[in-house]
Amino acid sequence: MGVCVISGLLTHAKEPPLVSNLALVAPAHITLAELRLDAEEAILASRSRGTMRAYASDQRQFLAFCARHGLAALPAEPSTVTLWLLETAKTARIASVQRKAAAIAAYHADAGLLSPTAHPLVKRSIAGIARRKADSGEGIARKKTALTLDLVRRCLTQLDD
Repeated sequence: MGVCVISGLLTHAKEPPLVSNLALVAPAHITLAELRLDAEEAILASRSRGTMRAYASDQRQFLAFCARHGLAALPAEPSTVTLWLLETAKTARIASVQRKAAAIAAYHADAGLLSPTAHPLVKRSIAGIARRKADSGEGIARKKTALTLDLVRRCLTQLDD
């Protein structure tokens, strides 16, 4: 077994490296500033414009909720997020509630903080919201009556008059 040093890390390899002085470096013409800019662009490209707009809207709503109730938004307590999601669930579908939770997770991650949405309290609350909505029949697609040729004719007859 050989020893391989790459970028200052010591690793044990089964085979010795093929090149005696193995070094992994970027081409000399790329600066750190360019790489940092490229990293920022890659991070921005990780979310679609639609997702970014939805998250921004959700984050504004969360900040307003926190301000209204005198609660900290960043970092937010799991109980704060749970209360906001419960309030939101009064008028939103479960998919919107889940997206709002993802927006809060992103808000915290972007600030370099752990997400309160990973807490069991928040996860179980979302599951409970989903179950209540499912039990009430909310969000379930209901079969609609098909538009038949007879109905189309009746509609067209009404337009002729």
